Amino acid sequence: MSTQPKTTAYRALVLSTLAFTASFAAWMLNGVLASYLAANEIFAWSPSDIGWLMALPVLVGSALRFPAWKAAERWGSKPILGGLMIASSVPMFFLSRADGFWSFALCSLGFGLVGGVFSVGLSYVASWFSVDDQKFAVGVFGIGNAGAALTPLAGPSLLNYLTHGQTQLEGWRHLPLGVAGLLLGLGILFLLFAPHLTPIPSSQKNQPTSSYLRDLRVWRLGLYYVLVFGGFVATSQWLVYYFESVYWVTVVQAGLLTAAICLPSGLIRAVGGWMSNRWGSRVIMYGVLVFSSVISLLLTFPRMEMHLPAQGVTARAAGVVEQVSSHEIVVSGQTYSLAPKLETRLLRDQGNLILPSKENWHEPMVSVGTQVVPKQLLAAGTTRVFFQANLWVFALLVFALGLVWGIGRAAVYRHIPDYFPQQVGEVGAVVATIGGIGGFLFLLVFGYAFELTGIWTSSWAIVFLLSATSLLLMHWVIERMTKRPLGFETKYADSSRVLPGDRLAPLFEFNERFRIGVQDMDDQHRRLLELVSKLDEVIQRNRDPREFRTVIVDLEQYIQIHFAAEEIYMERIGFPKILQHKKSHGDFTREVGNFRRRVGGGETRAMDELLDYLKSWVIGHIMVMDKEYAAFSGTNQSTTTSTIN
Repeated sequence: MSTQPKTTAYRALVLSTLAFTASFAAWMLNGVLASYLAANEIFAWSPSDIGWLMALPVLVGSALRFPAWKAAERWGSKPILGGLMIASSVPMFFLSRADGFWSFALCSLGFGLVGGVFSVGLSYVASWFSVDDQKFAVGVFGIGNAGAALTPLAGPSLLNYLTHGQTQLEGWRHLPLGVAGLLLGLGILFLLFAPHLTPIPSSQKNQPTSSYLRDLRVWRLGLYYVLVFGGFVATSQWLVYYFESVYWVTVVQAGLLTAAICLPSGLIRAVGGWMSNRWGSRVIMYGVLVFSSVISLLLTFPRMEMHLPAQGVTARAAGVVEQVSSHEIVVSGQTYSLAPKLETRLLRDQGNLILPSKENWHEPMVSVGTQVVPKQLLAAGTTRVFFQANLWVFALLVFALGLVWGIGRAAVYRHIPDYFPQQVGEVGAVVATIGGIGGFLFLLVFGYAFELTGIWTSSWAIVFLLSATSLLLMHWVIERMTKRPLGFETKYADSSRVLPGDRLAPLFEFNERFRIGVQDMDDQHRRLLELVSKLDEVIQRNRDPREFRTVIVDLEQYIQIHFAAEEIYMERIGFPKILQHKKSHGDFTREVGNFRRRVGGGETRAMDELLDYLKSWVIGHIMVMDKEYAAFSGTNQSTTTSTIN
């Protein structure tokens, strides 16, 4: 954590999460407001118009995320975050005076600024916590996505109240006024009470921004985020309109259903972070993409009614038609039974059917007195297939999809502190921008797809296509990464270690279990583990033998430096087991040299044997033997000062 007290860091986390939650709720306002105004015919907007009005704030907020992060880097996160909320309150105020599509769209573009709060807040929160604590802090901050549920939860009820039960429809204008006041008040609150964080001078930056924009891992994470975040943003707005139009529920009921789906999706993000830590982000992302594909495929089945030709009734012998009714036809004394068309079927359709229903009936094709011949059609058959797309089954499926996407958002962001521990804000802003723009495109495509096809579930077909494409891409990347020559051991290249972006999870990550409490030794152990992991990656990727020799020589040279420093330190403190340590150091040096020579001689099996040896030695030596001299010296796990002059 930073040099500030923990209470300061947690104050920054709480205020940032509160600001992000409110900002996200305001960002999603058009999901309720635009559909409400169209449903009540206050404005004559088409589905594509509504899609645009929902999408415009998402576009502006998403496009602003990276510039907002850069501005925060230069002038500080606190004034930028608070300033965005205050600035967004102005167009939100003027939204209350909109009188048509274009004025509404212009104001929507303006309050879309509030979408930039995410990247600024993410960088701000990450800066207050150490690398080890960033995962927790980023997970808590991400719960602010639950703000997407606040608008559909409270918005319809507020609109119903403000319009006096839809009797005074112009009362809708008070809602954006209230939201403007909320943004203004919270922006001022953040500026007054959030702790200030001094911007990092440009000379202290480790890597230029362009290098991350060229990193394939960033773009691949961005693609997955288009689905799990962009899809969430789009559906959390589209669902209110969808519920009203497809299931004919009231706007309040539609809002409650949408909120019940979106709220858990935001809250489960923290659980998704724990799952990613427990089983690995790659495994979790695989599951997310599989479930997203399956659920969205099920949702593509529309509420529909089809009339198909069925088996009719034909005359078995020649004769004259004597009687015709909905139940039977009599031909020369011979009765032919008919299946009548049910008059009450519409009432039955309004029930809660889970599975598709089917019914058959016959419609007479002859009249009394008609002369018929054998095989002549007396009555045509019709089969009616009706699928209600049951409201509660639909809501349950979308609820499950929301949970899956919430876990997926955590899995995507779980990679960033590992890949880019010092650039969490910058990389997070890029990924968030890509995902947010995906949400903008989703909303546009939803509106136009419905206008073109007339099928509401075309939106879920689009989600399915992206889910399936992402799954196939991820599987292809992993297969390509883990492929090795026949006969070559794959013990440490199993799929559980493969991360998005053609990256292999490090064989070792320096964390608290490796920390012995002597700062210089901890720093050297960190470097030693990095070299071991680099050697592992060279082996797993089946790189050129020259690269293997380069890395293992670097490892051997660093070993000599580290062992010498460690032995000097043990001599200084008078550690009684120094001879045992020196013997262990000598054995290790000889073994690594032997493995290098065996691999150089073409013995490929020695590579995985080397990894076996390194794994057991690192755990046994650092976590057991080295902690003995650290304990002897009187240091502890929290020691941060150098002990070697």
